[in-house]
Amino acid sequence: MPVSEQKDLKNVFTALNQVNELQNYVDEKGGWDKFGGVYDRFKTLWPNISQDGANYNALASNLATSTSEVLKGQGKFNYEKINQDLKPSIVGTQKAQSTLNETQKMLINRADELINLAQSQNYYGANEARENLNNYISQTSNKPKKQEQTTNDLFNQNTIMMKR
Repeated sequence: MPVSEQKDLKNVFTALNQVNELQNYVDEKGGWDKFGGVYDRFKTLWPNISQDGANYNALASNLATSTSEVLKGQGKFNYEKINQDLKPSIVGTQKAQSTLNETQKMLINRADELINLAQSQNYYGANEARENLNNYISQTSNKPKKQEQTTNDLFNQNTIMMKR
């Protein structure tokens, strides 16, 4: 595979790993609701009062840098916009969550485009890149969300309890 395609794919996978790092950090700290609200918003506005806020800002900034590099020229994916949209707000974290999810989808699509192009030209290493992307997708889709229950989870728990 030509060096330019290798570099592009490396940048995409770096950004995808940073998506995971940010999501893992949020999960580790107790979930998105721990970053929404007045006090938590102040932690990210003035990170010198909170190590959590400083760490969150650093991870969000790294992701914004990588993503803006990978998705340059594709509309709203510039550093300032992504970084601002990843900040939790006083009224909640929905925008930050949706920005992270949307960014991940765009990065997966970009990786898929690059891999399809490489495979169509029979580049050596394209199949390995496809396997890496498929592994990434399966790991993220099979990852349980911390402290999150769906209606099905509750139904299954009740069904299991009733069978005992």
